Amino acid sequence: MSEKKGLLINGFGSFYSVMIDGKVCQARARGRIKKENIRLLIGDFVTVEQESETYAITGVLPRKNSLIRPAVANVDQIIVVVAAAEPDPNFKQTDKLLGLLEYNNFDVHICINKSDLADYKEIERIYTNAGYPVTITSTIDGKTDITQLKEVLKGKVSAFAGCSGVGKSSLINTLDNSYERITGEVGKIKRGRHTTTHASLLPLEFGGFIADTPGFSVVDLSCVDKGGLERCFKEFEQYFGQCRFSGCTHINEPDCMIKQMLLKGKIEKSRYESYVALFEEAQDKREKFF
Repeated sequence: MSEKKGLLINGFGSFYSVMIDGKVCQARARGRIKKENIRLLIGDFVTVEQESETYAITGVLPRKNSLIRPAVANVDQIIVVVAAAEPDPNFKQTDKLLGLLEYNNFDVHICINKSDLADYKEIERIYTNAGYPVTITSTIDGKTDITQLKEVLKGKVSAFAGCSGVGKSSLINTLDNSYERITGEVGKIKRGRHTTTHASLLPLEFGGFIADTPGFSVVDLSCVDKGGLERCFKEFEQYFGQCRFSGCTHINEPDCMIKQMLLKGKIEKSRYESYVALFEEAQDKREKFF
């Protein structure tokens, strides 16, 4: 029986939804997939064989990229959503997320949501100066504005990420009326609770796919040692090799180009503070290990 190629768009337990020739079909993983401990990720291109009314997943094609938390693969870009308010921006957590994505060579686009609730210009300045493209959105009834975001998503496979409560599911609801996503209200303490419990790949009516993923409650940068943290901040890159000392940590050394650019306003204070905080975390982990 000949194999076909499909796109894995959803999964619950041992059951998967795979798009084959433009049609969503149900499939199970073959025993070999389980035996070889191959983890299937949303966004995987898989080979399948038909078995009666369902399909069997027989293999996984090479991935161009992947993340484990959230479990998603083969994305063209990741849309990192930041709320202008409710909840207030968590710059350290957002920068930690951006660092993880930079370290893994993902293309990133910043989306500032809930723009009707507060002045978002400072957030826009911080991430524009860091080198990220920024789009402004609102999903409040009567003030909805997602036109620019649709252009960013069109024809691409995109994953949404960001802290809990920033409005990722609300954005997805607004993008396509056919989606029935569960959204949660932000609690009285202005902290969002997770409203998406699993990853799924959703087709867009204007072209492309989006991966609706659980919020990044935990962003693991333990794989990055303190010497590699500078690569997690894309605005640092243009100054590499210009510090007085090779291997400069950009913390206490004299004649550090990164700190000079900070004083000149070329590097945003909040971004440098996030770098220092992550450096100190890496230092603490190393000291505990040894």
